[in-house]
Amino acid sequence: MTLALRARAWRAQRRRAILLEAAAVAGGGTLASFGALALLDRFAALPHALRLGAFAAWAAGLAWTLRARFWAPWRALDWDEVFAAAGRAWPRSRPLLASAWALREGPAAPGTSEELRSEHAARADRLADALPEVPLFRWEPSSAARR
Repeated sequence: MTLALRARAWRAQRRRAILLEAAAVAGGGTLASFGALALLDRFAALPHALRLGAFAAWAAGLAWTLRARFWAPWRALDWDEVFAAAGRAWPRSRPLLASAWALREGPAAPGTSEELRSEHAARADRLADALPEVPLFRWEPSSAARR
């Protein structure tokens, strides 16, 4: 598997983990909110204005959760973060993968020969192919998702 394929797979794994975390926290919060509101309404017969206020509070909490658990991590996920995680998981890959990814785009930079660039990219492809076929990013529910 080439570096490009491996990097895209790692990024997809991280995106899947972000999506699952956001869905777990948002879904759990929604169930808890509506469950508590239904019980309170059942036993206290809440007025309509209070129900609307509770709904608005739920919507604000959901918006905050989606921003904090989905939007911000999704936007922050760049190739540097992916290759930093790969470097932490497989230390021998640290000096090679990110630099090869940067060199793969376009022609060689001034002062860098095309042969050096292509050999560096080939070495990175061989290293990426030799890495174990285990997921780099696994989703493990956070404490907020487990509650």
